[in-house]
Amino acid sequence: MVIGNADYSLLDMNPHTHKFEVVANYFGKDKEYKEVEGKHIHWAGGRTSAPPDTPKCGFDGSKCPPKNKSAELHRDNFIGLTSSEKVGYDILSMLR
Repeated sequence: MVIGNADYSLLDMNPHTHKFEVVANYFGKDKEYKEVEGKHIHWAGGRTSAPPDTPKCGFDGSKCPPKNKSAELHRDNFIGLTSSEKVGYDILSMLR
């Protein structure tokens, strides 16, 4: 048994016919990738080429600058104050 000599066909769904078509072949014995003449990969989102290997912000968002923390802080403070006011109102209502 020889490992690493498998052949593969790359299928792509034609957006017009909604059928899968072979767009390329990989020949393991020769380690050769050959595109099928007249066919191309239909990338998602209207792309004309393959997406990058790593998302712009990384897989966990660590490669992008932090979001506007002051806007988040204002939102959190507003939610906290509103919740505190509601609790205070409920306590005063129970004491009356």
